[in-house]
Amino acid sequence: MTTNPAEVVLTSPRSALAQRVLSGVTIAALAGGMAVLAFSDEPWWAIALWELGMLVVVVIMLALWASAGESAKETAALRANGTTVVAEVLDSTSRDDSETVTRAWAVVH
Repeated sequence: MTTNPAEVVLTSPRSALAQRVLSGVTIAALAGGMAVLAFSDEPWWAIALWELGMLVVVVIMLALWASAGESAKETAALRANGTTVVAEVLDSTSRDDSETVTRAWAVVH
């Protein structure tokens, strides 16, 4: 998820820990699977395809590992330095295009 530099993805320390545990366990399982698969009796092209697929998942899990910690740090900094603002919602709209639901709010500061 790409965010504006001024945006913070709110992540609690416990949520970041859960994401890191999930990604760590997944990476360890994939490393074992890749090692076992390398010595299997499958054709070389099947092994190569499986290894490539597992490598893609490892890269995704590494990205999850890194982003979870960074999001938790940004959230802690925001809560330490940010100011809570109460605003009145003037109008809201919702658009449903059968795949995603987009909501927008108009707020007075």
